[in-house]
Amino acid sequence: MALGLLAAVHRVQICCQGEFFDVAMYDSMLTLLKSNVAAYSLTGKQSKPGKKALVPFDLFSTVVGRIAIAAPVERHWQALCHAMAREDLISDDRTRSNRRRAVNQDFTEAQISAWTSAKSKADILASIGGNVPCGLANTMAEVLADPHVSARNMIERYQTQGDNPEVELSANPIKFQRSKTALYQAPPRLGEHTEEILAEFGIRLDET
Repeated sequence: MALGLLAAVHRVQICCQGEFFDVAMYDSMLTLLKSNVAAYSLTGKQSKPGKKALVPFDLFSTVVGRIAIAAPVERHWQALCHAMAREDLISDDRTRSNRRRAVNQDFTEAQISAWTSAKSKADILASIGGNVPCGLANTMAEVLADPHVSARNMIERYQTQGDNPEVELSANPIKFQRSKTALYQAPPRLGEHTEEILAEFGIRLDET
């Protein structure tokens, strides 16, 4: 939506003509399935549930929690194999290309799981981070405990109205050098602004 807005502004600057645009959530999610759409268009075949075109590209269990690993590209796969001390998988007929790994998905993922399940997320990240696309699959407790979240002031505490408890909310990700972007007003109570809004249209509450 942000890119669409910028494109619309750019169009106005170039040809002095604006236009309406909309962005649907369904459409946005469909763009994340580019490879699925292309594969179905080319083959006319529906992939079996759980079968992937890119392997490995999944969450893998560790000693505690899970970690995301995406290594369908050969150089990433080779780096992952070196980190796992499984160089044999680089030339193994079942795993030597993404196409073969996709056909042998269960076998491929089992080899990775055997390695990740014996290590912590931090150890795995230290082993392949920077060489293989990977990332921590954090729980909310881990997210809130992340030093980055604290350093960026991305959690704000807000005292809700009435007998409700204090709650933690995600802060504004837009950070200005001088201006503060923080919570500035409470959400309205049910009917709190009814009279004010009706008055804008010349309607009195006792007339409705």
